[in-house]
Amino acid sequence: MPKHQPTPGSMGLSSPICPSFLAAPTSTDTRLKQIAQASTGFVYAVSRTGVTGAQKNLPEDAQRLVERLRRITDLPIAIGFGISGPQQFSSVGKYADAAAIGSAIVQMIEQNPRKEAQAVAEFIEQLSTFSRQPSQKTAAKARRLAGAD
Repeated sequence: MPKHQPTPGSMGLSSPICPSFLAAPTSTDTRLKQIAQASTGFVYAVSRTGVTGAQKNLPEDAQRLVERLRRITDLPIAIGFGISGPQQFSSVGKYADAAAIGSAIVQMIEQNPRKEAQAVAEFIEQLSTFSRQPSQKTAAKARRLAGAD
């Protein structure tokens, strides 16, 4: 179990949420199992050690971490920390179920004053040319987790 697992009530929420915890490349297998068991929506795999932010290259640790998590859980796995463009987005899509691209979007906003929404929309459009449709297994998992099945 993660050290500090909030509950919906402790955060002032009345409806259920699907907690997703961070798994780092340095996490032990025991810790990865705890993270996977405590997560209900997906597992957020941190692509690298260090701080978040757009990077030119993703380390090989990211794919190895996803492979380790796949042996532990059937939950979807998202990769984040350092994904900054379409090529990395596409690369991550070959082994993970999702990519988190927060810092690159923040950068778009900062670099495009008064045109933030347009810049982000264009960036997302670029990424969408590299996206893939989820596998039937992944889509079924998502529906099950959302309570649609």
